[in-house]
Amino acid sequence: AATEYEALRQVKCLYQNEPTAQETRTFHVPSGTTVKLRSKEGAVDYRFLPEPDLPPLVLNPKSLGGQTLDEIIKTLPELPEEVTQRLVSDYGVFEELALLIASDPPAIHMFE
Repeated sequence: AATEYEALRQVKCLYQNEPTAQETRTFHVPSGTTVKLRSKEGAVDYRFLPEPDLPPLVLNPKSLGGQTLDEIIKTLPELPEEVTQRLVSDYGVFEELALLIASDPPAIHMFE
């Protein structure tokens, strides 16, 4: 709900030519709205600090068991959005039903 509300809030700002501030917001459940927590003065507020207890992640064929990242990506299952579109276009399933099926991998397998 928070993401959906915030996306709509930002679209509204865009259509009303109002700038969106760089700020941290939280979701207020009772009202179903987001609320400003703090302003961010500049890009420095968006930096990420490395975790000192974690070594850097290195992705190369050796660390990936002899495979390239592209080879691994090809073995991943379809994303739910892709499944939804395929069910609608290939099988003529209504989008609402396709969304429901796509959210459940066993249902995808059973449907096909």
